[in-house]
Amino acid sequence: LMFVDYLYLHARYAVHYEGHPNPSIWYGDLGTTQVQLSRQAYYASVSFVDEWIGNVLLALKNKGILENTFVLFTADHGDMMGDHYHWRKGYPYFGSASVPMLVRWPNAMDQSSGGKITASRGSLQTEVIELRDILPTFLDVANLPIPNSLNGSSLLDLLISSTHSKTWREYIDLEHDICYNVTNHWNALSDGHIKYIYQAYFGDEQLFDLDSDPKELNNLVKNVTWHETLLKWRSRLVNQFIQEGRGADWVDEKNLKLKQRVKGQLYSPNYPSVDNQ
Repeated sequence: LMFVDYLYLHARYAVHYEGHPNPSIWYGDLGTTQVQLSRQAYYASVSFVDEWIGNVLLALKNKGILENTFVLFTADHGDMMGDHYHWRKGYPYFGSASVPMLVRWPNAMDQSSGGKITASRGSLQTEVIELRDILPTFLDVANLPIPNSLNGSSLLDLLISSTHSKTWREYIDLEHDICYNVTNHWNALSDGHIKYIYQAYFGDEQLFDLDSDPKELNNLVKNVTWHETLLKWRSRLVNQFIQEGRGADWVDEKNLKLKQRVKGQLYSPNYPSVDNQ
């Protein structure tokens, strides 16, 4: 069933479409029948991928190299599939932003076989991780140095008890420039328990307690009980923008306030400037 969100932010998107919607639609109430058909097709695609991952593992086993191979499975995004009346990708909500990160290591890497990994197979790590951790992980598995210039971390740090206490990131940052519509660009922070979202076009905020509200249905921004938590996470995003030097279009450094951004703004430390072209 579709998760219906009565937040005012999503209610403005709750347009009901009759007939066949445009395949490029990004929001709207398409009805439960369309939701079910879309999810059936998506799950079929996932099942297809799952089957062929099994074939890849079987091929590695048949060639005798499975126990000399470190396997990592992930994806770059999910799909909303009608949650919050949203479709496709490019949103800060769970359906779009949360992806699998599964690893299988050779038996030789287990501590019982002379390796360093102490984690149990089939276990679940609750720390927040991201795609930037993949390259450091592969370098670590290959016993190669991890350059200080990389801002990701090796997942082996979470699988080895002697380094598990090593300081891991408290939270991750997420962001997306304009996608599908001029109103859809945002920044977000999450530690896996709390998620803070800043909708740049509207200057709106959202705060979710993911432990009690994993479907992100209850915006806590106006809840006085959560006011200090809101200030904490807002301050984190303000400080990040200041530290990164994003400038006056992003943050009011004097008053420590986030700036409403009606226009999209491409930003990256590596984005080429006119002088570098």
